[in-house]
Amino acid sequence: MIHLKDVGVRCGRTAHRDRNFNRLLKRTAGRLRNVFAKQPVEIASSMTSEFWSLRDVSFDIGQGESVGIVGTNGAGKSTLLRVVGGIYRPTTGQVTVNGKITPLLALQHGFNSELTGMENLRMAGILLGLEPEQLEELIPSIIEFTELGNFIDKPVRTYSSGMLARLGFAVSTAVVPDVLILDEVMGVGDGAFRERCKERLVTLIDEARILLLCSHNMNYLKERCERVIWMNRGQVELDGPVDTVLERYQEFLSLKGNRAAATTKLKQAG
Repeated sequence: MIHLKDVGVRCGRTAHRDRNFNRLLKRTAGRLRNVFAKQPVEIASSMTSEFWSLRDVSFDIGQGESVGIVGTNGAGKSTLLRVVGGIYRPTTGQVTVNGKITPLLALQHGFNSELTGMENLRMAGILLGLEPEQLEELIPSIIEFTELGNFIDKPVRTYSSGMLARLGFAVSTAVVPDVLILDEVMGVGDGAFRERCKERLVTLIDEARILLLCSHNMNYLKERCERVIWMNRGQVELDGPVDTVLERYQEFLSLKGNRAAATTKLKQAG
């Protein structure tokens, strides 16, 4: 089960809490002005601003549910997935998730660049909650799936972003989780490898007890989800049956597009 109650995530800095820090920045900027007189340094007002990427978000997801997340860029979708996945801590509210979680988010991040692929594999497996004995049994199949060959014993700083994503995907999907969190339908590596990833994702999606899926692909959401949560400006705009929510969301996108087009025409005419 996933339970969120009045969850908020605050980003940025407040003027009160960071007053001393900003004073230091201003003093540093003053010194830099003396050195680079022709390139004065300004302290952006955004340093003292803050915003809420999530605000008062509440919902429950029960066993067997497949729930989609939609919203425009900056609506709070990715932040929401990271809060549920335990990557971000909420500033306010309560988050409860029962069961083993696999968050398939930003697969190329989180590795230690100085460690080898094998060392990162073991570290990632433990962080995902795998027992050492279970992980050792899975390592051969994980390495085989990555197709990294001898690179598995090289420092990951020598890897391309695609190689990092392969390693992250292979570790994260080695076992079927209770809760699967998926940000978009990912493609990793070349065409053949992407097909293997899709096949494994289908298995995970079918067998996971709870699916939380963020995607801009409406047809894929209709195929995989019975329920959709529409995020707008960090809050839940609508939560309900997939067809009902997606219809309202598409109407919103159409209206937003029409307004943008009208604004562009006015600017061009003026």
